[in-house]
Amino acid sequence: MFVKCVQFTLFLGLVASTLGNAVLNRDGLFTQIGNGYYYIAHENYTKWFNAYEDCRRMGSELITIDTIEEWHAINKYLNNMNIMKSYWTSGNDLAETGKHVWFSNGEPITLDIWAPGQPDNYQNREHCDMLVKMFAKCFQFIFILGLVASTLGNAVINRDGLFTKIGNGYYFIAQENYVNWFKAYENCRRMGSELITIDTIEEWHAINKYLNDMNIMKQYWTSGNDIAETGKHVWFSNGEPINLDIWFPGQPDNYNNGEHCDQLGFGNEETVPALNDIACNMPFAYICEASPLHAPQVI
Repeated sequence: MFVKCVQFTLFLGLVASTLGNAVLNRDGLFTQIGNGYYYIAHENYTKWFNAYEDCRRMGSELITIDTIEEWHAINKYLNNMNIMKSYWTSGNDLAETGKHVWFSNGEPITLDIWAPGQPDNYQNREHCDMLVKMFAKCFQFIFILGLVASTLGNAVINRDGLFTKIGNGYYFIAQENYVNWFKAYENCRRMGSELITIDTIEEWHAINKYLNDMNIMKQYWTSGNDIAETGKHVWFSNGEPINLDIWFPGQPDNYNNGEHCDQLGFGNEETVPALNDIACNMPFAYICEASPLHAPQVI
């Protein structure tokens, strides 16, 4: 089936039920279905990356199906509400072709919910996964098709003593693990965290002082990118634009129209850090940032 990541479709947003109804149901957007709360954008057609950004901007995630019970609950709701359409999920194999994972937590897609013959990576260009409607006699079924924020608790966030307090935040610095941007994002999500987002100039200075003090000045992936819309760089963890003046001179430049992911790097003097856009498939170290909702122990 010929559909790509850049093609437009609807999306389902999932927000963790542990955040409380005041957050979950702000503006009446989120609906309880089974044990979860969901925002169903059934009239908003957008690309996968835009859909992910939209969900993060609302403090939620593109939907991840954790259990077959959740799968059936979503399917039943869409049928009952007569909104059986095609919806983006968080599933993709962008980091490693053929290995489909839920991007919201980095876990592999193991449920038997694929449409027959899927995923097939048609013409080597299908890498994002969506719920689609299939018709069989008079019934409509939801399957998953290959296409081109929860509070996990202190034990998860600080397991093995990996997260370090720097300034007001908690970070895991993967200085020896060189991977592409998508794999870095998956790895952080698997730990219940995000690729680093720089919210304030104070955070920027604190991070870079730490890297200097620890003598680990390298190139690190951040959550920044302009994959959804070229030229509009946002923090992928929350969908907000990168407004801080922390770019290298002349950056971002999208060299050869192939640079869409943002790294924290050091200049020739190796003490002056800045952001630079670069190809997303390049291998670099990365920094994960724990959610501010967590309060891990200091190490």
